[in-house]
Amino acid sequence: MKDMLKHGKFRGCTLSPADVDTAAELLGKCPFCMEANMPEPPAVVSSREPVREDGSSFQADILFIRNSGRRKSPYLILVDERSGMVIGRYLGERSARILHPAMDTILRYVEALLHRKPDVIFADRERVLLDFQRYKGVKVLQSAPGRHARIAERTIRTLKDMMRVKLSSLTFALPDVLTSSLLDWIIQRRNLLVNEKSFPLVPAEVYGIPTLDTKQLQLTDFGRTGYFKIPTDQQKDDLDPHAELGIVVGYESSFAHIAVICQRLQIYQIS
Repeated sequence: MKDMLKHGKFRGCTLSPADVDTAAELLGKCPFCMEANMPEPPAVVSSREPVREDGSSFQADILFIRNSGRRKSPYLILVDERSGMVIGRYLGERSARILHPAMDTILRYVEALLHRKPDVIFADRERVLLDFQRYKGVKVLQSAPGRHARIAERTIRTLKDMMRVKLSSLTFALPDVLTSSLLDWIIQRRNLLVNEKSFPLVPAEVYGIPTLDTKQLQLTDFGRTGYFKIPTDQQKDDLDPHAELGIVVGYESSFAHIAVICQRLQIYQIS
């Protein structure tokens, strides 16, 4: 501050370096500056043994997305503590009737890829996740009061940031009904990015999921518009158009099909 005043950095300012010295003597050091310069407290050392196998331990949390109008629906997020692999499932509503079958699907998915089931899932104590208490498919541990599933929470913040960037780059307003499709796509892209847990591989490679080359990444970019050939088996009759204006809204992990939504809100699976 004194150096800036000495060299006239502030236009129209009548203070001098001597005024700054006088104020420091009268008022003492700025408490906010002292707090900002303080070192961060050391992180609490975890007493848990580090996770040593991929797919053995997950953290779970809920991300709320807009479904239609002002209504927000829960989207279940599971994060592999070992590799950082993200697995998501749109729930639509909070109930054991929806949550438990979704968990069964996720467990079958992990088992098909890694040939093993998770040993434990750590869940937050949010009201939405209370139905985990009655889930019998895998051991579920809930966090202590006032504590959170930190890995899952950080992942959700990252997913939200990625969604925000994609939404800002679209040339059209995304309908709320496609928000879950966007999140599906974001999770697939997130699993193609290397992280400190999966290095030197990306999480998708750890799970044996094929990665995409540059051309495939361009073809599957969410929101890409164009005319797409309608598969013959999805044409109702001979007079149907052979191509239609559509928007890419997702793709299969194996890259076997690209999901395209067309003007009549019909979703086609394009090979």
